[in-house]
Amino acid sequence: QTSPASTSYGTEQIIPVEKSNVYSKWKLNTSFTFSAGDLGASTSTKTFYWPFTLRRYFERGNISFTVPYISQKSRPGINAIKGRPYRTRNSTAGNERSGKGIGDLVLEGRYLLFDEGQEAFNLTGMGGIKRRTADRDKGLGTGELDNTFGAETTKTLSELWTGYMDLYY
Repeated sequence: QTSPASTSYGTEQIIPVEKSNVYSKWKLNTSFTFSAGDLGASTSTKTFYWPFTLRRYFERGNISFTVPYISQKSRPGINAIKGRPYRTRNSTAGNERSGKGIGDLVLEGRYLLFDEGQEAFNLTGMGGIKRRTADRDKGLGTGELDNTFGAETTKTLSELWTGYMDLYY
């Protein structure tokens, strides 16, 4: 099984909004990724992922909503999850398929539990819901309602280096 090769390009627009001492910041972000690899199948899976994310920042966290466009060419049993192709069934037998369209919608939230300025590291709790809007038969998503939660940590190691560790379920 080989890892897909990826190339990402992106742009983002930050729109600050200030109203009488209330912290408020919105960000609209988009990027695109192309990946290709065999994922243990007899032919290569090719995935183009172009998400649009609207994020609302708060003093200690944020909420984001993502609408992804996906184009994927793969064998049956390989589906895109948040833009990355995964084997979702043991068998990849069958004719190659291709699909284009809206992937599963994602709503996520994050809250800063520990701040490195006052603690030894940053610790952020996160939770999210993936809504079943993708066409599973075309490999554009799982077509199922999924929940996720986890923790994200960062530690500044030097002026040039930051360590990251994330754990999700």
